[in-house]
Amino acid sequence: MKSIRFATFLPLVLLVALTSFGQSFRGALRGEVKDASGASIAGATISARNVQTALIRTDTTSADGSYVISELPSGSYEVTATGANLQPVRLAAKVDVGADTALDFTLGKVAQVEQTVEVQANSSLLDPTQAHSRR
Repeated sequence: MKSIRFATFLPLVLLVALTSFGQSFRGALRGEVKDASGASIAGATISARNVQTALIRTDTTSADGSYVISELPSGSYEVTATGANLQPVRLAAKVDVGADTALDFTLGKVAQVEQTVEVQANSSLLDPTQAHSRR
């Protein structure tokens, strides 16, 4: 009788053990990065910093502007998206265990800065004809 109970109970224990083995105690951030016109931005950098632990994970957007940062410990994150010649954007996000958090970015153009440097030469500071020697 004991062997029948054991034979029935063992597969149940193995099933529970195997299904819980694949469980993750982490979450993920996923989304898209676009510009103000709605065009996808390939090659943008996404940086996620855990507010509690300062852990930083980064990813680069693919050709269609999408990104995924997986295996993040649960918690609050500051997530920054940066792209070439575009204004960076920082958003807050909460990552939960076993869940994907959707976070999309729209980056705006950086204002162009013009700078003018004016150089004036003044040669009157040195006059070689007025060279004197002191003794």
